Amino acid sequence: MAKPNDSEPLDPAFVKLAVVLLVGVVMVVFDSTIVNVAIDVLARGLHTSVSNGQWTISGYVLALGM
Repeated sequence: MAKPNDSEPLDPAFVKLAVVLLVGVVMVVFDSTIVNVAIDVLARGLHTSVSNGQWTISGYVLALGM
């Protein structure tokens, strides 16, 4: 019977996949945060109201989530 301390190492391909997925998730969070911070500047630059910019950004974040 194997002791709990005698665990096999993880497959390196699995570790690389996990790292890539985690970096992708973090980047989506950073990207949506940056866009939400800049919403006022974006609305002024595109000559639209902030509420229209919010709808556009909501669609963008939903597309990133998919």
